[in-house]
Order: sequence, then structure tokens, then C-alpha cells
Amino acid sequence: MDAKTLVDALEEAFSPRLSMPGRSAANMADFRAAVTDVAGGTANGGDVITFTLAADGKSMTVSAAGKGKETKTGLACVDADIAFALFDTYLGAKLPEVSPTMKAAVKKALLK
Repeated sequence: MDAKTLVDALEEAFSPRLSMPGRSAANMADFRAAVTDVAGGTANGGDVITFTLAADGKSMTVSAAGKGKETKTGLACVDADIAFALFDTYLGAKLPEVSPTMKAAVKKALLK
């Protein structure tokens, strides 16, 4: 898939979360730009995109790596709302999450 399709899917998943009372999509454009940049135009099966939230909660490192690709890293200015939307998309309790398998693996790792 191309990077635009990937980011569109993330934005679609984030939308109901960022529409909750008190939430905002103000930094979505910066997040979108960082993910699009590191994806390098395409995201293929087996590619790994890593999101690392800084301790201050104001920036996120976005890295992408794949078979035959050099790892590329970028920085996105985010806020608590974008971070919440990202983590809730994958690990959330209320709205449907993207990967129940990943959620179970994280839960298992945290309970060790």
C-alpha cells in the first residue's frame, strides 16, 4: 500500500477518538507528514513502523524498516490527544482495536 493509504487508515481510526469531548486533531497534519515521510512512499507486508512517544508527551519518533529498505526515522510534534488516539487504536478498551492479537501480547508482557 502507499503511504497515503496507510496514513488515511490511521486517520480514519483516530477520527472517533479525536472527536471525543475534550480531544483535538490539531496536530494530525504533523503526525501524517512524519508517517508519510518515513514510510518512503510505500508500506509493504512485513514492514515495521515503530512509534515511540517521548517522556514529555510532546514528540514522537516514527521509524520504518522493511526487507531491503534502510531504516528511516522522523520526528512528529504530537500532543496527548494524538498519542491517546494512537495507543487507543491498538490497545483501547472501548472502541474496536486494530489488532486484538497485539493487545493480548502487550497485556501478557506487562503482566510478567
